[in-house]
Amino acid sequence: MRITTPQEFLEWPVPEEMTEYPSMDLKCLRDTVERTLPNIETYLNFHNFKALGPGAEPISATVKLGIARLEWLLDEAREDISELFTQEEFVTMLNCYQGAFLTPWDCHRMEHTVAQFMFIDWEEREESVHADFINRLHGLTTLQRAALADALEVGWQSAGQGFDALVDMNVVFR
Repeated sequence: MRITTPQEFLEWPVPEEMTEYPSMDLKCLRDTVERTLPNIETYLNFHNFKALGPGAEPISATVKLGIARLEWLLDEAREDISELFTQEEFVTMLNCYQGAFLTPWDCHRMEHTVAQFMFIDWEEREESVHADFINRLHGLTTLQRAALADALEVGWQSAGQGFDALVDMNVVFR
């Protein structure tokens, strides 16, 4: 398939005979990306500059530049979340999300999802022994939430290596 528009770029080229995915993780990632298509389409449509011409190369270059900017932002936000959580709290979040790839909506609701996972009623969270943890999650900025989601995904996918991958990303525990 020859890609000429952002919409064609977003279509999944899946052979008809492919009924199973190589892994459940890939299927989960693909499902998550499907739920974020409006965000991706908006970005690609804003950056669909006529001067670049049609085709896959301008779209690919635009996506790569967007990824570079994202990594720059996440790197800055990792400094902010580093030493904000204990290893025990991070493991609680890992257990809560169980390797899920987090959408922007998931990031927006982190404190509610974790509180629910810990059987903490949102209205009574201040009385919980975990109030400080939940309040730190609640106080995260949008960018810090994105960095935490990224760290949770890396932490889950690199399980068995300890937290070396997180240390490499400059995410350390208190």
